[in-house]
Amino acid sequence: MRRGGVFVLHGVDIIDENEFLKLIFWDKRSDLHLVRRLIEKIARGEVSERTWRDVVEELEVSNGSYYRILRRLRILGLVEKDDFGMYRLSSRFSKKMREIAGFWDKWRKELEEEELRAIYDFDELIRRIKEDSGFSKKSSIILLSIAKNLGRDGLYQIFRLIKKGERVKARRKARDMVLNAGYNISLAEWFSGAILKVIDSMEDIVERERGDFIRAVP
Repeated sequence: MRRGGVFVLHGVDIIDENEFLKLIFWDKRSDLHLVRRLIEKIARGEVSERTWRDVVEELEVSNGSYYRILRRLRILGLVEKDDFGMYRLSSRFSKKMREIAGFWDKWRKELEEEELRAIYDFDELIRRIKEDSGFSKKSSIILLSIAKNLGRDGLYQIFRLIKKGERVKARRKARDMVLNAGYNISLAEWFSGAILKVIDSMEDIVERERGDFIRAVP
């Protein structure tokens, strides 16, 4: 639907035609009205190799500007020429944007995963369970035993979900891993809450150290 000159889809504002063309011809803002008129003529089937002189005359544009605009539209995949020399609107641009979006999503996730791996400290997590978990000695021993049983990669899966803000999933993951390791449901439920508290305490330290560093910077 259209609202105030901007396309709206499920409550999300989408850029209008002029804003879209500004992104494509960011370095030639003065050509935007010509670009739009040319695209509209192409959509109506009025632009071909044989009609270029009429188009140039109607748009009141130089030959050089006409071919420069048309060349960019073709390079970007917005326009293509068929076997009969007729220019038509193309879907290649949309396909390429989807490919680019897919590539970016994949790369972003890889970078985020690398960052999580870099800040994940299994040895520190074990040390805190041993020395500073806030639980009783007996509970700490049980917590440590299960944590070591799950191992570095197992605890990382829990840590990763917490860092991504998916605490419910993190707790469910911890519980299921403990159950799969052969422990009973009561112990699994207890561990899932306890390990989140330990990981949270590690994060509190990191945040305090970061705050001290920022305050120390002149």
